[in-house]
Amino acid sequence: MARSLSREGAPAFESPPEWVVRLVHSSTELVGTGTGSACGDLFGFIPIQINRRTLRAYQDALEESGGTIGLVNTTIRDYWFWTPIGVFLCTEVTGTGIRPAPAPPQPSAAPAPAPAPTP
Repeated sequence: MARSLSREGAPAFESPPEWVVRLVHSSTELVGTGTGSACGDLFGFIPIQINRRTLRAYQDALEESGGTIGLVNTTIRDYWFWTPIGVFLCTEVTGTGIRPAPAPPQPSAAPAPAPAPTP
């Protein structure tokens, strides 16, 4: 299991068990890639739209990938830039959209045999 440590030493990310990966891949299909980004401004000590920017970027990526239910193979990138009105903190999310796989066709019932002719 892959594991990385946060600054405090606690696990920051732990990959899902193998059975979860098989379940997701067997019941979903890949649709297309999507990228979303969201920014917030740190105006002095006043945060403006800083919270939930990762969620807003994720929702943008879902919409761009075709209105899918989730993303796999996801990359998250944080960056910032300075302007005269404050520091802008931005998050970019890129991933491949997934949606539920269509149900396999059900086998049709065999037609009932025709009645035997009477002599």
